[in-house]
Amino acid sequence: GGATPKVYCGLGAPDLAEILSHLRRRLPSSPLYAVGWSMGGCILVRHMAEAGEGCELRAAMAVSPALDVSAVQRYWQGTPV
Repeated sequence: GGATPKVYCGLGAPDLAEILSHLRRRLPSSPLYAVGWSMGGCILVRHMAEAGEGCELRAAMAVSPALDVSAVQRYWQGTPV
């Protein structure tokens, strides 16, 4: 699950949705929780925002996510943020 035939993108929330959907089918009565660290936190936050009320997760924690990925990219390119 989650192996998509595309170039890696740190905003790959659809992969997370696919994994959660798979887990929900396999474990229909189990609560699902997630922790995302750094870029994983970005993916987790984006997934929760896109899924809204339909999010499969009971709870989640994003640790040190770059909430403004464009600003991080500009920073690493030496452009003033």
